Amino acid sequence: MLIVAYAREVRHNDLMNREFSDWHYPDLVTELERFLGSAEIDRKLKRVDRSLKHANPLVAAYYGAPAKMAFWSGLRKARQALARRDHLSITDDDLRRALDLAATVRVLWPTMPEWKRADLKSQLLSENALEPVLLELKTALDLAISDHRLTWVEPSRRSGERTPDLIGEKDSFTFEVECKAQSADEGRKVARSAMHDFCYKLATAILGEKVRGVWRDVTVRVPDRFPANQTWQQDLVEKIAMIKNGGRVQIADGTYAEVVLRLSTNYLAAVQPRDFEHVCVLTVQPDGSEPALTIRCASMKPDRMLAAIEEDLTDALGQFSGARPGKIVCYVPEVSSFIGMNTLDSGIAQMTYLFFKSHRRARTVFEVDYVSDIGLTAGQSLGGGLHFLRFRNPNCAGQPPAAQALP
Repeated sequence: MLIVAYAREVRHNDLMNREFSDWHYPDLVTELERFLGSAEIDRKLKRVDRSLKHANPLVAAYYGAPAKMAFWSGLRKARQALARRDHLSITDDDLRRALDLAATVRVLWPTMPEWKRADLKSQLLSENALEPVLLELKTALDLAISDHRLTWVEPSRRSGERTPDLIGEKDSFTFEVECKAQSADEGRKVARSAMHDFCYKLATAILGEKVRGVWRDVTVRVPDRFPANQTWQQDLVEKIAMIKNGGRVQIADGTYAEVVLRLSTNYLAAVQPRDFEHVCVLTVQPDGSEPALTIRCASMKPDRMLAAIEEDLTDALGQFSGARPGKIVCYVPEVSSFIGMNTLDSGIAQMTYLFFKSHRRARTVFEVDYVSDIGLTAGQSLGGGLHFLRFRNPNCAGQPPAAQALP
């Protein structure tokens, strides 16, 4: 039994460009500020500044740059530009992200009941990750611009009763939608925050004796999950510092580290992307010129990304009523391309097929979409592209009228 997989990029540009011909960027910023509240934005920006101030520079630069940080940075820049009466240039990536979210909210605003507007404001101003909010909004936008009627489902107040996020309807086909957003470290053996914390300690310890034209390549391999424990990290840093000019060391828990010196002209081979790469690579450029240190952290055990995604899919089943067909949209972070995954022998295809086949309640799910890029990337128009991979369930009786055609 086969499942059908499509890899494509959804373009919202046609609709958005028609609408944006009469929209002005300052209006978007003003509307967003009116919605969130100027005082609430000021307090939120202060909290963002404090969180970045207390993080080490690598955490702030790498781990501290997810969607929510880019959005708030962009909104700050927009407010500052308007206060100076400057032109808003969307060549700035952060500013584009803020305007993109504002444009998305404007398009969806008429579809939102008051409770949803209040909920959206609360989520945007909270300390939680922004990815789940973006995923839900972009999924709703995709449905809205393809002429679906949207119904936002208010979470039940009854204990233990769960609900989907949305109900979509088009051509007499009504279905429920549930969005699931993975964190960047979900199922990963090397968590980004732990790695960048360790890398900052290591760079601080060994970059003092930089030799011009020579790079230090450090490889750390842990037996299982990369520890976030500060004492463990400091102990490993001190041992690596003792071999900073070349050598290998192993510690009691089975972790080993190696330092290799090489000329900067002898480039390090790039890590080849797989379905989900479990090797983290970070290059440090302390003075903004040539890199002096490359650190690779890996686990001897594979990531559990696919298992973590399957757990999300299974959890989504509990949010569908069973009275209508269901659609699951799952955000998978840090996947630059789905090329090569839209074949039936890929790991994610096999996992999804087994999900459709093995779970009785999955027979009501007519499709699963895996979304990678829910934030705005450079070169896209406002309100533009979502990259995703789609799998249709052949075992589901409820299918949209145009199920045989490419969406």
